[in-house]
Amino acid sequence: MTLLPKNLVQGWTPYLCLLPVLVLPLDAYLREASIEYWLYVVGSLVMFFPLYFSVFWLDKRFTLLPVVGILALGILTKIVPILCIYFAYAASLVGLVFNRQMATISIIGIVAVIGVESWIFGLDAGLWATNIIMVIVFGGFCLHTAETLRANKELRTKQDEIQRLATIAERERIARDLHDVLGHTLSLIILKSKLARKLTNTTETEAVKELQDIESISRDALQQVRTTIQGYRTIGLTGEVENAKQALKAAGITSDLKIDECTLNPRIESALTMLLRESITNVIRHTEAKHCNVKLSRDKDRLLFSVSDDGNGTVRREGSGISGMRERVKELGGQLLINDRGGVRISISLPV
Repeated sequence: MTLLPKNLVQGWTPYLCLLPVLVLPLDAYLREASIEYWLYVVGSLVMFFPLYFSVFWLDKRFTLLPVVGILALGILTKIVPILCIYFAYAASLVGLVFNRQMATISIIGIVAVIGVESWIFGLDAGLWATNIIMVIVFGGFCLHTAETLRANKELRTKQDEIQRLATIAERERIARDLHDVLGHTLSLIILKSKLARKLTNTTETEAVKELQDIESISRDALQQVRTTIQGYRTIGLTGEVENAKQALKAAGITSDLKIDECTLNPRIESALTMLLRESITNVIRHTEAKHCNVKLSRDKDRLLFSVSDDGNGTVRREGSGISGMRERVKELGGQLLINDRGGVRISISLPV
């Protein structure tokens, strides 16, 4: 059993706020108070502590009830002046628990109660003035503390959400990279395997060569997966252009690759490498093309990249490959357009 709920926004502040009320027995002791005085002090404490801690357990709709009870204890100030401290506690609790608007209204209400009591019972001006000052100071301090704690909690929540979204984005990036890497390489392995199967019925030497190529490509695929997971792109755009030529040639597709000399930052070069890989994979898999054109050029402050073929492919529904390409281009602030009339043409524009 605990006095306060776990993960309370106010933390340990409610315990710290109890320190002033502990002076009540000390005051009675130093005064060498009468039994009646002690009864008022001890009796008020017995009622105060359950009311105080219940504020942090009750639903927001009912928290005003124990606050009113503590406020009633403060009215005993007429009999025992030291009990005016309960006014300050009522103000502190509304500052800790309620929002800014409700707490402000409640503190003004407590000040009004002190004023009415002082007028009805004719309390000393110094006493009611002290009460009002305590209510405003303690209530304002607790309200500021609670607002700060709530703001910090919201900030932590937002930071956790940002971290969660960043983790999801990184997982999606790795998934796209692995899709691009394995999709291209496995497509080439499949083509080589088909060709090797056909050649087994003709020339054994050529079949052995194709099988050796499959082994080499498989080893390269393994290395690419490792490199991708580590977040590096060692092959570069130039190396990927050569891979594209080999893949198209193995698929029986002639190619014309025009890559202008461009100085690219690593992020854009890595993206273009993956875009080229995915585009060539789509040409080989889906278009039944005989010829493929690849072009990269720079026009002022933009890079223009396009892959086109003369096949019969159409884009009725975008799969994970095209979706991944769109996401990459969007992250770089570029545009991706697809035209599937008379073959498929993918045009990409990226800001330098």
